Amino acid sequence: MVTTLSTAPRRKIVRRALRGKCRCLAIRTQDFRLIGERVLDVSPFGMMIACDEEAQVGEEVVVAFELDGQRPGGPESEWYDAIGEVARVIEGYRDGDQGYCIGLKFTEIPLATRMALRKRLVGVPPPVPSRPLRIMARSIKYPPIASLTPSGSVSLSS
Repeated sequence: MVTTLSTAPRRKIVRRALRGKCRCLAIRTQDFRLIGERVLDVSPFGMMIACDEEAQVGEEVVVAFELDGQRPGGPESEWYDAIGEVARVIEGYRDGDQGYCIGLKFTEIPLATRMALRKRLVGVPPPVPSRPLRIMARSIKYPPIASLTPSGSVSLSS
């Protein structure tokens, strides 16, 4: 048995840090209240928003956000619209948290918009982790590929 350390990959898509570079209107559909106006990071599949109002996991949120022209010679500002579901609530109690935030998973966003957003985010760096990476020890049992016989010769397993 071999023990390995891993950083437990949880994300399939890299988020992009947009702190202060993106305007946003996030409106809860249940009561049509504005819950947040500041994007912390975004990917073609979701975003993290700093909120002024509380939200619950599973609530539907309509979001419109603007990406500023960030690269010299790059495109001008562009607005994107999406509908998402609150996937995560960050209460802001831990060191390194940005305050009360929600993680939003896009549930309705046109494919063309998703692709345009993906293209637009190329070259934008990911956010700096606010906490150390979680290291997990895993024990992996590898099947034997060969064994020694009593005479000292090697026998391959099939």
